[in-house]
Amino acid sequence: MFKQVLYEIFAGHQVTDVMLAEAVRLFSEHYGIWGEHSHNPGAFPVSFSLLSPLKLSIGKHVNFSTCRLRQQILPDPSTTYYVKVTVDGKFAGNVFACRWGYANKTIWWVTQLVVHRCYRQRGLATGLLACLKSNVTSDIYGIMSSHPASIMATASTFGFTVGGIDIDFIRVNAEGIIQASPIPYVRDAKLRGLLFEGFDASTELVCEADTNFFVDHKEPEEILNAISGAKKWSLGKLPEGHEYLLILKGRPVISSF
Repeated sequence: MFKQVLYEIFAGHQVTDVMLAEAVRLFSEHYGIWGEHSHNPGAFPVSFSLLSPLKLSIGKHVNFSTCRLRQQILPDPSTTYYVKVTVDGKFAGNVFACRWGYANKTIWWVTQLVVHRCYRQRGLATGLLACLKSNVTSDIYGIMSSHPASIMATASTFGFTVGGIDIDFIRVNAEGIIQASPIPYVRDAKLRGLLFEGFDASTELVCEADTNFFVDHKEPEEILNAISGAKKWSLGKLPEGHEYLLILKGRPVISSF
């Protein structure tokens, strides 16, 4: 049981290099490891310049620099946000988000969500997202992630289950939303799966984005297998180099910034 859990939210211009260095360390040690095809530099799009010089090794932790994190995840301080959580005085997780406009609507997009391994399955991911939801005005929410836990936390924060999301809303709006993104990693993603390409009996893809991010899927698959019997997973099977795509309709709230 935690004695104290503290969530702090910052606008992009308030994020210091010290805070970014802390975020980079958390990501590098607790996000994931490179998968089987990560040794091929040609597999990565230009937007992956956020990664440290491509010294990619299978089984090694995904890593990138503080400078490139700021350039790629916080491209415009006026439209970006950062939330961190400390547990009993120890840094335990964080989330970055970016906001942009599309079709007279405001998009609020999770660009990175990481929780320290020692603090997972304690509701901290949902807490980080809820802090953003309470402080940032938006009409639509989105995330791309290879981690089912991140997808489920996002869905839960906005009152959905993964089996109860509006798939047709994603189909109609996904392309326009990601093409309008100021985040290169999001904008360069290729939509894949039944939802966007039509039925193909040879594939189990439903709603994914091909990001050429070859992070190892062993841990995410274990998480998905653990919950598949209890919750309906509607986003399909995830191949290497892809991430799940989730876009949700939300209710606007009053911004504190």
